[in-house]
Amino acid sequence: MSRNHQRVSHLIEFAHAIFGRGAHAGDVNKVSENTTMLERRRAERVLINDAGIISLDEHTTIPCVVYDLSDTGVRLTMMSTNGVPDSFLLQASCFGSGVCEVAWRTEESIGARLTRLDRW
Repeated sequence: MSRNHQRVSHLIEFAHAIFGRGAHAGDVNKVSENTTMLERRRAERVLINDAGIISLDEHTTIPCVVYDLSDTGVRLTMMSTNGVPDSFLLQASCFGSGVCEVAWRTEESIGARLTRLDRW
């Protein structure tokens, strides 16, 4: 396991210690009294809410919030996802920097796969 994956695993374990264990991939989460939702994520996510920076090139950046993080991906929120390419460099104090590939997007959020993380 790489050092970066160990760091994310430690963040997840820390969140479990503070907030208790949540659902794991494949679990059914109760959303309301009449609704259930199947959890389809491959890796457990931990809420981060940390500032991040999307780098488009050496002169252009977009501020964002790293909403949650897992061993395999990240969810970002920002004012607008317009102008964010399908692959980009993300920098955040919670994990350093990494190359991201967009898996899904809405007007204000992006879910991305972390394809490579730099060393701590």
